[in-house]
Amino acid sequence: MPSPAPAPSPFHALHRADELLFLPCVWDTASARLFSALPTVKALGTTSAGLAAAHGVGDGQQLAPADLLRAVEGIRAATALPVSVDLERGYADDAKGVHRFVGELLDLGVSGINLEDGLPENGPPGPGRAGGGTLADPAEHAERLAAARAAADDRGLPLFVNARTDVWWHPAATAPHRLFETGASRLRRYLAAGADGVFAPGYPARTEPDGPAAIRRLVAAVDGAPLNLLLRPGLPALAELAGLGVRRVSTGSGLYRLALAQARRAYATIADGGPSEAVSAESGLPYAELARLLRAEDADGDLAT
Repeated sequence: MPSPAPAPSPFHALHRADELLFLPCVWDTASARLFSALPTVKALGTTSAGLAAAHGVGDGQQLAPADLLRAVEGIRAATALPVSVDLERGYADDAKGVHRFVGELLDLGVSGINLEDGLPENGPPGPGRAGGGTLADPAEHAERLAAARAAADDRGLPLFVNARTDVWWHPAATAPHRLFETGASRLRRYLAAGADGVFAPGYPARTEPDGPAAIRRLVAAVDGAPLNLLLRPGLPALAELAGLGVRRVSTGSGLYRLALAQARRAYATIADGGPSEAVSAESGLPYAELARLLRAEDADGDLAT
């Protein structure tokens, strides 16, 4: 007789709460500590692009699996909040490999994962990776999702499986008049395979004449399953998204890229003759606060190294 499915976790409950779940995506221990300290943060995600870049490699499963596991272990140790890992294609060649790798993440205490059906545009071929910016076969991706679900059920552990489709990020792979139905059909198939929620980055398109109506349409198309959208310019405010039925908004690599851009901007300002206040504590993160977040002993000065 198969083991009964584990009871839903607090992370599952956040997707059914009155408030929309706004999920900051972190890339290392420091960023995990930083966002965990904010009272509005209820859980953390990871950014595959940020984690990869922090290790000096590109996105698209170019990060070594061992490096991903070490990074997740550090993030988990840095917070008491639930952590959901951007697992891209599962860091595996097939569903069996996904089952094994998800098991390793569960052993680290993760509460959720994302699995995507987009095949990376860049990077050499590798486990679960192919060039071209195309889409995986939906049946094959459903098998990966089912394997992730089985990995959790086999351990008797709850896991929020978030099924991502990249239909709207790779629109050239689908006839324009079929774009919505193709995306919605994939998401419904992924839910049937065992996903708990669905993720549609790039939706609604910026050219969509009525974004709110488009969002309502997708919420209805997935029968009210928790819908995750990616934060981007032009997206309605969080309160409006919640009213439209969206249950989760994640930052993706946006915060990581913003941090790099701010550092570059501050340096360029000073190099061009601007005031040194560009790197003052008031415009950045005071050293004492960083030290406190990391529980460091030396917390003197604003620009200590």
